[in-house]
Amino acid sequence: MKIAKKQIIDNDPNFDLMWQWNKKGELTLNQDELYFLYQVIYVFGIIDGNPNYENRYGLAHQKNQTHAYQAVMNLALVIKKTFNFQLATTDLELMFNFIAFHERSTFFYGNSDVFFNRSYITELREEHPRKYQIMQKLKEQLVKHSNQSVTNLLANWEQLFLNYYFILDYYDLFAKKVTPVKILVQDDLHHTHRLWLMNKIRAYFGHSFAFEFYDYKTPVSKVDLVISNYYIDTKDCPLILMKNLPTERNWRQLGAMLYHLTK
Repeated sequence: MKIAKKQIIDNDPNFDLMWQWNKKGELTLNQDELYFLYQVIYVFGIIDGNPNYENRYGLAHQKNQTHAYQAVMNLALVIKKTFNFQLATTDLELMFNFIAFHERSTFFYGNSDVFFNRSYITELREEHPRKYQIMQKLKEQLVKHSNQSVTNLLANWEQLFLNYYFILDYYDLFAKKVTPVKILVQDDLHHTHRLWLMNKIRAYFGHSFAFEFYDYKTPVSKVDLVISNYYIDTKDCPLILMKNLPTERNWRQLGAMLYHLTK
């Protein structure tokens, strides 16, 4: 273990408990083994929920300006610049969790799902393309503002990706960056049918796109897309003709158009 990591652990008064436990249990763990066990206990959340341990752990990293601590502060900086949202970096319990997952990422490399060998990044790109784009831009900004030690941590993006995703999702930051597609639904049927169609569109595509729907009184120039069951002159605005009961081809056309409008 590197000397810097040992100094961080030595700065945590609770590390003495490891020695006491080792002695009382009449174990034969040497110093390096206790250092490693300390790391495992903290970074894998075994003491999660105990503010005394969490605060001291966070404070030890803060005092030593560790790579993990710097990565958290870099994340806070980028989130502030990108989403105008301030992470509570003065909350040591919260910092413990942020620091811990950065530390945990150094135990492994590559794909974080060791059971099913699936890539969360690939899944997000296929199922939620807009969120995937936001995550990619977040990564670019993180690298742009990082020093070399933080850049080295970010190189293990597969391990960090899901934690960063959960932070954006928990604080509802994706919504701040997703621009809704403005759709005018105009047909010669009754209002109930238009509501039904709007709900169908949300059900089919709401996981990947955000929508704002408008009724027939809205000028075509104010929207991104017009959906109708009859031809109308929409000038430069895209028009998708849909049957009263949309066909599979209609849905494919709509999906392709939504992707085109938001890419």
